[in-house]
Amino acid sequence: MMQDACLKPSTLQEIKQHTAKDDSLQELIKVIKAGWPKTKEELSHLVLPYFGIRDELSGDNDVVVREERLVSGIHVMYSSLGSLGTRLHASLVIMHNYIR
Repeated sequence: MMQDACLKPSTLQEIKQHTAKDDSLQELIKVIKAGWPKTKEELSHLVLPYFGIRDELSGDNDVVVREERLVSGIHVMYSSLGSLGTRLHASLVIMHNYIR
C-alpha cells in the first residue's frame, strides 16, 4: 500500500495535512475503519459519492487509498490549482512581454 508509493516524505505530509482539513475524507476514513453499511441510505452525504467504489478504498497512514492511488480532497485540488495558476500566470506575463 502506502509503503510502496514513491512519494517524498514532505509530499506525503502535505497530503496528510490536507486530508485532515477535508471533512468528507475524514468521514470517509471513519466509515472505512468502522465498515460500510449495507445500503447507501445509511451514509452521510459527505461519503455518498464513494459508495460505488467502496470495495476499492482503504484508509492507510491517515490518507485514503483507492487501489494504489491516493484519494485527494478539495483542499489538495485547490492547492494544486493555485500553484499551477501561479506558473501559468508567470508564463503569460513572459509571453506578453515578449510580444511587445
